[in-house]
Amino acid sequence: MFTRPFIGALLLWFLLELPLVTDGMTWVWYGAAVVCAAVFAWYSAQRIRVAILGALCALLAILFLTMVSGSALYQWTAGVAAVMFGALLFAAERHHATLLALVSLCEVAGFYFLVLFATLIMQMPTWVAMLAMVSVSSVLFFTSLSVTLALSVGMEMRLMLFSAVVGLVSAELFVALSRLPFNMVSIDFLMFIIYYGAWDIVARYFSLRFTKRSLALHAAFIMVAFLGVFLSSR
Repeated sequence: MFTRPFIGALLLWFLLELPLVTDGMTWVWYGAAVVCAAVFAWYSAQRIRVAILGALCALLAILFLTMVSGSALYQWTAGVAAVMFGALLFAAERHHATLLALVSLCEVAGFYFLVLFATLIMQMPTWVAMLAMVSVSSVLFFTSLSVTLALSVGMEMRLMLFSAVVGLVSAELFVALSRLPFNMVSIDFLMFIIYYGAWDIVARYFSLRFTKRSLALHAAFIMVAFLGVFLSSR
């Protein structure tokens, strides 16, 4: 039961570690890691959307690895990526919707932090950050919900529309929050809370569990989180 996820996680970790011991082939091993992750994820679930989640897991790990300094931190980051990928393979193989959703949410949190770091620290152009926010947020929102929910073609078209709206809202929120006196962690936390609120509300909507009470609870939680971050930044 654990053989394929363990082998996949070990292989991804091995490919991510190879740039430490080889010269001039860094991006070859990184490319191999992305392809390996996509193939293993597809083989575990026989679904292209799970393969996309696997490839994004490896790609986010690579982006993190290009920013870290020091072999110890590099190895720790590669290890965390391998564990996440192993969890994704296990969830896909066992059809564990909750774990699959958790991995996708971790990917979203990591992606938001990467974009914030690249924009606020490395001075990446705002339009590039917004384009990345729209595209990746929409793809992760659609793929994670379409995998965890059994939807018809008509419902998937509606989910695609919701995903595009979430991507656009994420980009606008990123621009608005980055202009406020918040640090990167606070902005990342607020964006993740809002994304998760939208994700849970849409999931409830498609599974016919949506209520006004759940909407009010998410709105109250987002307001409390924003107020807490605002007060802590003063």
